Amino acid sequence: MYWKAAYPVEEDSARGSSGSLWRNRDYLLLWLGQSVSSLGTGISQLAFPLLILAETRSPAAAGVAGALQQAPLVLFSLPAGALVDRWDRQRVMLLSTLGLLLCLASIPVALIIWRLTLAHLYIVAFAIGSCSTFYRLAQLGALTRLVPKAQMSTAVAQNEAAYSATSLLSPSLSGWLFSVAQFLPFAADAISYVILLGSLLNIRAPLQGERTTAKRSLLREVCEGIVWLWSHKLLRLLTFLAGYIELLLNGSILIVLVIAQQHGISAALAGVILGVGGIGNLAGTVLSAQAPLRRARFGRTLRGVMLAYALIWPFYGLAITPLFLGAVMILYSLIDSVAAIQMVSYRMTSVPEHLQGRVSSAYRMIPYAMVALGQALIGVSLQQLGVLPTVALLWAGLLFFALRLLISRKELA
Repeated sequence: MYWKAAYPVEEDSARGSSGSLWRNRDYLLLWLGQSVSSLGTGISQLAFPLLILAETRSPAAAGVAGALQQAPLVLFSLPAGALVDRWDRQRVMLLSTLGLLLCLASIPVALIIWRLTLAHLYIVAFAIGSCSTFYRLAQLGALTRLVPKAQMSTAVAQNEAAYSATSLLSPSLSGWLFSVAQFLPFAADAISYVILLGSLLNIRAPLQGERTTAKRSLLREVCEGIVWLWSHKLLRLLTFLAGYIELLLNGSILIVLVIAQQHGISAALAGVILGVGGIGNLAGTVLSAQAPLRRARFGRTLRGVMLAYALIWPFYGLAITPLFLGAVMILYSLIDSVAAIQMVSYRMTSVPEHLQGRVSSAYRMIPYAMVALGQALIGVSLQQLGVLPTVALLWAGLLFFALRLLISRKELA
């Protein structure tokens, strides 16, 4: 492949290069800690718009909070990627996790003393996005050190399986905890970060290869990641596609919550509706592990996934009953899971280890920008136009990407 020619072939230095990943101690520590943290994040992620809607009854305000959480991922991704490639990844992950712990813990404290404000929630949203930016980039690079390339797709599938399980449980738990007391979902997420801290502290393997000690321009290092990504035609296309898919995923949550509010569906039941999407995620993970899909060409699989996206998305505009909404969530989540496993596995095995942070940051910056701006616009559109016109507008963008992939046979060959 031409895009690898500019860099020397790297040894697969990941620990546990043979045998099952379940015997890879350091990978399991990262996987278990991340899984618990994902459950906590899922619980607080749904509670965040629920809390804002309860306080303000404004979808626009909830959309702004979502945009603020994504904004640091746009503002800081490029320099963060270069810095993560320089710094000790384990230390970056520890400090980022500690920051997330403090952010989430501040909300229960403010609720208990009756001092919670919308400004506080906006600040916390921005701070969470800032800490998450560094953590995610460091975690992606760490995974390439702990898992050999031959097992990367398996590791990504196992991560997706953990995400699927947490996405099945977390919305229901969030809705139930929120109905008991508004501070409980955020306290649960804070506890999950304590567990993640313990897991990270016990990882023994180095999470980065040897780095040059020569001082180099940060701007030059950032540009190296951008140039490498931009010269890779397929990853360049996937960058914009990943952004739109992420926008639809975040937008669907707000759409379901607004439908629930309009039709008198309780917060607990709304949580169950969002939670059943985890069934689809699990089904997508199992499907991705089957031989026919594993052996299928990446381009063919991706085109099929996009056609399925285009067929299912419009039903969000028609679903008004809990049963109908739940069925749409299951189907959409199944497709989303397959797409995520395919695209993440392809990217992580294509990028050289010493460029993981920089290329990942460049790859993710455009999706973050699309989600940050898009969430605010979706909130305004839902408030001003309603659910059906908003779903139709988002569907138009989805059709554009589906058609773009159908005619991109050369890039996806």
